Amino acid sequence: MSVSVDDKSVGDEGFGTTAPDPTIQSVYKRKYDHLGNTQSSSNDRNALESPAKISISSESERCSSIATSAIQHTLCDPARRESSVLYIIPLQKDLWAHSVELSPLSRRAWVLQERLLSPKTLHYTKTQLFWECRESKACESSPHPYPKIRKDPFASPKYLESTHELYGLDAEPLHRHWPEIIEKYTDTLMTELEDKLIAISGLARQVYSITKDKYCAGIWREDLVTQLLWRLKRPQNKIDLPYRAPSWSWASTEGKVEFTQNAHHVISELEIKSIEYGSLRVRGAMRAAKRCDYDGRRYRLLLTDQLDEELDTNECNYYPDNIPQSLSENPMCLPVARLLSGASAGGDENDQHGFVAGLVIEPTGDYANEYRRRGYFRVAASAGIAWFGLGQGLLLWDVTLV
Repeated sequence: MSVSVDDKSVGDEGFGTTAPDPTIQSVYKRKYDHLGNTQSSSNDRNALESPAKISISSESERCSSIATSAIQHTLCDPARRESSVLYIIPLQKDLWAHSVELSPLSRRAWVLQERLLSPKTLHYTKTQLFWECRESKACESSPHPYPKIRKDPFASPKYLESTHELYGLDAEPLHRHWPEIIEKYTDTLMTELEDKLIAISGLARQVYSITKDKYCAGIWREDLVTQLLWRLKRPQNKIDLPYRAPSWSWASTEGKVEFTQNAHHVISELEIKSIEYGSLRVRGAMRAAKRCDYDGRRYRLLLTDQLDEELDTNECNYYPDNIPQSLSENPMCLPVARLLSGASAGGDENDQHGFVAGLVIEPTGDYANEYRRRGYFRVAASAGIAWFGLGQGLLLWDVTLV
């Protein structure tokens, strides 16, 4: 099934104050079944294959053993003495993951919102049919539905989390699970790179219809601080991309995005001044690191040349958006939030468990105090608090991120 998209704008202020194209949301939310040729990367109807089959005759010598006699009794009609066909579908570990989640169709970016908005989906694969709805999933070889809240007993740990876990959530949970949705969305394939925000606009419209929250280039205003803390799983080779979003949005990049999650308590270190036409004006404790370094396995920022009494480490992890062409001196660091671990669940701002996370930025050279994002950093909370002087009245900077 295909849905035409006529409105390719991304909303007011140039970056999606409200999600575009309500037709996608309404089409998939209201229809009863979404049919997908899951194993095909195109519309080729011949991509479907029949499972292996074995013909068994009631007079066949193969029916002489106890095992095959049982099969014969089930499949062959003794009165008519006719052959029957037994379809063999081998039990495969990670069956759902390999047949559905990792299929060519599910790897397409546009399909994610179709699955999440559709009440029911029927997947046609090369060997059998798979079913999923808001509560469960099943297939021909395992027709008894597995509840959504139960983990697939045949799945390997790396496949336990799947799109199905997010399937059929209401608008409020969709809002809370937005980082997980984006993580899955950015791990899909897209032919037209300029469709990055368009291909998820139906989900955004669904969230907006309930929350009325401001949608800022793929990020929700209510959760802006935590949703700024994304990183690319692997830095990308620098390529010329069509402008889709400001640099502080995940939509400005290519590659799988990962968000900082599972913090028990978040303390914002960034004051949000305004968001207008893709420009994010903030106030924070910006400071320059000494240099960027690479040891062959990971990038790091050296905060100081040597340790002192306040710092228990003089380096932090750095996750660049693009592979650096050269290791720049004095990269600028802008702390966004303190994310506290379980030991800090009470929200004590003086507790130094967890870590400080933020953005690595560089001047655009166009206007004073205007910067673009270059990556993400995180440092142990104790070192971050000491180095930035958080909570100690350190001079704050007004910065515009574009």
